[in-house]
This record gives sequence, structure tokens and C-alpha cells, in this order.
Amino acid sequence: MTKQEIFDKVASLVATHFSIEKEQVKNETDFVNDLHADSISIMEFIIDLEDNFEAEVTDDAAEGIATIGQLVAYIESVL
Repeated sequence: MTKQEIFDKVASLVATHFSIEKEQVKNETDFVNDLHADSISIMEFIIDLEDNFEAEVTDDAAEGIATIGQLVAYIESVL
């Protein structure tokens, strides 16, 4: 899976989960500052993400991910 394919899939999941347009999702989109995500919504999103990519996002990794670009890079590294 290419980085662009990962981004597209993540963008679709973000758009659905956070009720925004997919086109608004950028690499620099910040979960807390731009999407106004709290810890519960982030954990629910991570669970959905893990199911869709069939990959685990560790708690330590999740705590270090602030932007969509960081998340895409992490997923690329574990696939």
C-alpha cells in the first residue's frame, strides 16, 4: 500500500469519524487543535483505524501522534 493510498483511507476515516469533508483533511491537520478531538474520540478513532488497516497502534505510538501526516507515517511503518 502506497503512502497516498494510506492517506486516502485515513482521510476517509477521519472525515467519517469527525464529521468533516474529506477534502479538509491535510497532512498537517491536528487531531486536537483542528478536529477538536478529546481522548475518548481519539481512542474510538484508533480502534476504527486498527480494524480498517488490520494493524495495531500502541498506546505509546498513539500518544506521540498529533497530526494526520504523523499517523500516515506510523501506519506506513507498521504495514
